[in-house]
Amino acid sequence: MTGRRSGAALPAIVLAALWLDTWWRQHWAWSGDPELMFGWAVPALVIFLFSERWLDRPAPVAAAAGVAGWWGLIAAGGTGWCASLLFLEAYPLWTLFLWLQTVAAVLLTLGCLGFAGGRKWVLYFAFPLLFSFTALPWPATLHQNLGQALMATITKIATFVLNEGGIPAVAAGNIIKISRAWVGVEEACSGLRSLQAGIMMALFLGEYHRFDTRRRLALTGAALVFALISNLLRTLWLTWQAALHGPDAVQAWHDTAGYAALAFNAVGLALLSWLWIRAQKSSPPPVPRTAPVPSPASPWTAAKPALCLLAVTLLIGETSVKAWYSRGPEVAASRHLASWKIAFPKDAADFKAMDFTPAALAMLSSDQVNGASWKTPAGISMAGYVVDWSNRLGGPEIARLHNPLICLPASGARLLSDEGLQAVELAGQTEQFHFTRFTDGTQTFAVFFTVIQAGQHPIKGPDAFPSTQETWWRQRWTAVSNGRRPGATRLLALAFWQLPPGTEVDTLRATIKSLVQTDFPPAPTRSGEK
Repeated sequence: MTGRRSGAALPAIVLAALWLDTWWRQHWAWSGDPELMFGWAVPALVIFLFSERWLDRPAPVAAAAGVAGWWGLIAAGGTGWCASLLFLEAYPLWTLFLWLQTVAAVLLTLGCLGFAGGRKWVLYFAFPLLFSFTALPWPATLHQNLGQALMATITKIATFVLNEGGIPAVAAGNIIKISRAWVGVEEACSGLRSLQAGIMMALFLGEYHRFDTRRRLALTGAALVFALISNLLRTLWLTWQAALHGPDAVQAWHDTAGYAALAFNAVGLALLSWLWIRAQKSSPPPVPRTAPVPSPASPWTAAKPALCLLAVTLLIGETSVKAWYSRGPEVAASRHLASWKIAFPKDAADFKAMDFTPAALAMLSSDQVNGASWKTPAGISMAGYVVDWSNRLGGPEIARLHNPLICLPASGARLLSDEGLQAVELAGQTEQFHFTRFTDGTQTFAVFFTVIQAGQHPIKGPDAFPSTQETWWRQRWTAVSNGRRPGATRLLALAFWQLPPGTEVDTLRATIKSLVQTDFPPAPTRSGEK
């Protein structure tokens, strides 16, 4: 017995180190994104599901027949692990590499299980490990497209129900216009958060109760239905409150209604599972779980070489990445954003500061948000906003998901043309502004925006790269290959109305010169910083 316990210590320590590192890097996403707060529960659920399967695991099979395959899993997992660490050290919320790291952790664990128990163990323990993917943020394209589709669906149905119920309402994009207020169906109300959490709960309940594949799929489908129903009810409640008590009532009830929607989903899935369990009692009893056949020696003996290699891979991967990025940041580049700020013209005609709701601020997770609209002496209407993230954790990813190309269509505007990138001088550096034209149904307006991240090399010239996506990839690869952790991030967007075609870029350049302020006292430096 003592030999078996000592034999189990090595896999317990090595695999715990692997998954603790994986979940530690994922926790930045759980902390910064309200849609992923349920991710904090996933590690405990993974361990619980794995332990449940460990109690009735099949007898280990000699791994000699599949040694090459298990080494293949270890090699693929180790390569993916080291690659993901290199990129996540600079960009902790990069979804692609969060997924790659989790894939690598699963492959490494399955490889060790293959050596210990053979193909039976690999297949038997696969689901608890794959369950860990439920804590990950979805790819940006899927997140945007599905989120926009859900928001549009909720908005249309809610508008129809409100009109039928005697409350005049008009849908404009993802906004419901009523007499006393505009109610925005943002991502939290779209059902996306409830859907992600619901899928996690459905998969957990299906595994815990050992449902067959048909019922597991049905439970996952029910999670989608419950998410749509609960968030439709949430939107109707908030809109009704806005109609009765004004827009302040929306903020007062926003979070409470959201928690109620999540509770509705959880209770619905639990009730459905309970009904199926009751139905199973009337059918023939399932085959009882069989206890594992005892083995004279620890099954982990055959896995010791793989576990030792995994331990070395973890150690070398972490230390190598730290050494790669320890070559020192570019101080001048990291201070570029701190050297200038946008000062909106408070003395301009029709000046009005933008009011950002608590829900919008929570979604942005930024340090500072400023925005305003005004008119120039020439009668040109302008608007702009600037969002600052002081650290590298959330800014780059959030700016991708919440820029004018995403937010304006959600508010009812329609994209007319995408004019690509335009080079603009800003505080002594050349920045690339994305130039687009939109219409709100009555007039056309030009929109420019840029995302600037400290530590990135500025793009030289208007034709440096043919597309924003390529620019984004090139900048990130440059930062990683040079061992730089990018710093603060700033999103700057400006919109212009009543501009003659062909004058938009020149107007942007002139406006930037008038708005950028550089003659203000610098922020105090930390002790020892030069």
